[in-house]
Amino acid sequence: MIFCNKDKFWTALVDALDLPGLTTDPRFATFADRLTHKAALLEILAPRFAARTTQEWLARLSGSVPCAPVHTMRQALDDEQVRLREMIVEVTHPRFHYPPERIAALRVAGVLGDAGPEATAS
Repeated sequence: MIFCNKDKFWTALVDALDLPGLTTDPRFATFADRLTHKAALLEILAPRFAARTTQEWLARLSGSVPCAPVHTMRQALDDEQVRLREMIVEVTHPRFHYPPERIAALRVAGVLGDAGPEATAS
């Protein structure tokens, strides 16, 4: 996902994409113009983005354009920060016994009354 709500981000994106003509195209002059002509803009950008992997684009854009990968559910759950923060815990459900009789539950931080990780450990 890329978000260029400011001209400096738009210019940085266009530079990274090697598409200098987009900065002078009146259809894309302002953020509002880019939204109005979104379909035309996506037709130009989609093939360019398809030419590199997500990791290549993140490396190229990070630090100059707000960007982040869009993960599948599996990728999100396997994320290093999710593991390090112990956000996925296994719990035994009292009624549903799916093999191996444990299901993964997402722990949400900051919930009123949450005693923290030690309260959910078994």
